[in-house]
Amino acid sequence: MMTTVTPSAQQSPSVWSLLPIVFEIGYLIALPAVVFGFAGASIDKKLGSSPIFVLVGLALAFVVSALVVFRKVHSITKKL
Repeated sequence: MMTTVTPSAQQSPSVWSLLPIVFEIGYLIALPAVVFGFAGASIDKKLGSSPIFVLVGLALAFVVSALVVFRKVHSITKKL
């Protein structure tokens, strides 16, 4: 018995077409971490404090990155 496979109406995207999205999400995660991390380090250096502002900056970066990535993934899934 021979079965034929018919392609579905909606093909899954290739790896190469998903690469720009992966890089964009990477930037959306890395950029806030760098900006808020350096800002926290700068404030710590000015005030001569312990790395409390670096930690606060990285916590803010985590929250911002999570929100931005959530919005991006939500917009991508809406298009599908």
